[in-house]
Amino acid sequence: MWEDFIKYLGEAIDTSGNPAEKILYTALLLGIIFFIRHFAYKAAGLVFSNEKIRRRVSRIAVLAITIGAALGIILLWFNALNSLFIIAVILAVILLFSMRELIVKVFSFFYIRTVKPFTAGDRIEIAGAYGDVEEISLFKITLIEVRGWLHTATPTGRLIHIPNRSIFNGSYANESNAFPYVWRDLEVPITHQSNLEKAFAILQAAGKRELDLLVAKDHAQKERLESQAEFFNSNLLPQVTMWVDGNGVCLTLRYLTRNTEMAASETRLWKYIYHRFAGTADIDYSPAALAVQFPQAQPHSQAQPNFPAE
Repeated sequence: MWEDFIKYLGEAIDTSGNPAEKILYTALLLGIIFFIRHFAYKAAGLVFSNEKIRRRVSRIAVLAITIGAALGIILLWFNALNSLFIIAVILAVILLFSMRELIVKVFSFFYIRTVKPFTAGDRIEIAGAYGDVEEISLFKITLIEVRGWLHTATPTGRLIHIPNRSIFNGSYANESNAFPYVWRDLEVPITHQSNLEKAFAILQAAGKRELDLLVAKDHAQKERLESQAEFFNSNLLPQVTMWVDGNGVCLTLRYLTRNTEMAASETRLWKYIYHRFAGTADIDYSPAALAVQFPQAQPHSQAQPNFPAE
């Protein structure tokens, strides 16, 4: 296509007239463009004192002179009919180039609506933003921001507007579409002298309690949960691992929760673990951790507080 157009330009050149004069006029027009580009800003400053108006006028002057000089060069080297065709082609190319963003956005909208990588209500991560999809419009995706500057995965109160073409510019993750659950890690630091077996048992019981609550809420999805867990090379049962450093022993509880209840589940687990540790004499927190103070009336009670599910 481009080869044909270049061939057409070679055949459409107007050979009449003095070539030296055409070259001279062409050099003169190019010189005018060069002069205007370098001195338009200073010239506008002589008339306008406002910086914004000064820059705007200089840009408009450069654009107008450049377009006029380009048209003059085309009319100089080609006859009228060929010049009109070449100008039309150049304008069409400029129009397509300026509208490429619009074309990509519209195509992205129909792609999202047709393929449905995510829909309204899904929790996704895209273009560095994380949140719940509020709306998918012709040009943008609106997210209810989650987490943001907050430590917990809760809405920040902001709406984030992302160009829908971002789906083609990088990776994205949908936490709601196929598997609306995530694995979370809860790190509990204790001293070297603590009873590890008891600490392991308390964390496993806390994770099992959270899993039972999850299955009780979504009992019909238990088989689906198990199959999806196998797909992610994991299982539903909570796992406890440990690592040791100079400050003590860090136990890590890995548990499954809904992606929309991460903050609530973490709060329930911490409450359960704190109260169980408070009733166990041979488990102490690492010196690097801050302990929670409980009322004196129940310093070593084994009874579990009746925390709400949410």
